[in-house]
Amino acid sequence: MSDEHHPSPPSAAPPPLGRWLEGNRTRATAWKKAFHALLALLAGLNFVLRPEEPHFGADAWPLFWPLFGLLTGVGIIFLVKRIIQPWLLKRPEDYYGDL
Repeated sequence: MSDEHHPSPPSAAPPPLGRWLEGNRTRATAWKKAFHALLALLAGLNFVLRPEEPHFGADAWPLFWPLFGLLTGVGIIFLVKRIIQPWLLKRPEDYYGDL
């Protein structure tokens, strides 16, 4: 049987996405602008596309849900970084002994 139908595996893994954006500052700036434009478009659509029947008063306001998500995410980060990590996750350097 010939080896024509079975290509050899690649010798090295492809570079990660971060390295692809590192070398070209213009490309990274273009992607950042594209993502910001997409976020602005989605936020603008929130003024046009309204919920048919809001379940409570605040969810009828424009941009309520994006702001709610942003504030909730920031709150979770604050909770984990300032409260949970120092009390539950941080350990002394020799906590696990000699490994």
